[in-house]
Amino acid sequence: MCGFLLRVVALGLFYFFLFDATGSLHIVTLGGQILGSSIIALAAALLHTVSKKIFVRKTIRAAFATVCTAIISYLTIKLLPGYIVSDIAGATLVILQICLAAAIIGFLIEDR
Repeated sequence: MCGFLLRVVALGLFYFFLFDATGSLHIVTLGGQILGSSIIALAAALLHTVSKKIFVRKTIRAAFATVCTAIISYLTIKLLPGYIVSDIAGATLVILQICLAAAIIGFLIEDR
């Protein structure tokens, strides 16, 4: 449980600062930025935990969690109000950075 919570906090902080630093994705309100980063971080940590219970191989686990995290990131950016995408290529790069960070944090922080 501590590993799950640590993953959520670490990913949430990373996503918050990533959304703040990127120029291709503008978020109108601070509340929207906090809510979006929290939703994506919680989903990415939950997907890592669920995939660890379902799949045995680490590569399949990472691929499943990465694809699902990308889908949830895309849906969060599209459905939450106040997210303005000014550059599609930059937004795709942001989603790839989100997936890479989720995979790295997932491998570094283990559940007990």
